Amino acid sequence: MWVQWEALVDFSASLARYPIEAEKPIACEWGFSENGKYTAVTKLKVSPEGSTGGLAASVLLANYDKPEDRCQARFQTNYPSLLQFQHEIDRMMREKVGVAILTGRNVTVR
Repeated sequence: MWVQWEALVDFSASLARYPIEAEKPIACEWGFSENGKYTAVTKLKVSPEGSTGGLAASVLLANYDKPEDRCQARFQTNYPSLLQFQHEIDRMMREKVGVAILTGRNVTVR
């Protein structure tokens, strides 16, 4: 899997959108195609949840070599955590080191 740095920069910029609308969630997806079949390896979607400004994040992570080995999770987050995540992605891209973590609560894993 190859992620163009521009795609990650664009995704990071989208995290500043306020408010996030149900009809237009923030989303990114990276994967690969092989023998005409697309396989998602990394997916993240952030959408509004409830009527009080809460957010829900849905994440899919798959093993690149064995994509059937995957994990899906859903959790609640908020705008301040999303902004911190954006700053961490920007720092990671700028310094070419580190990690970016989106914090949340009430995790459901499948």
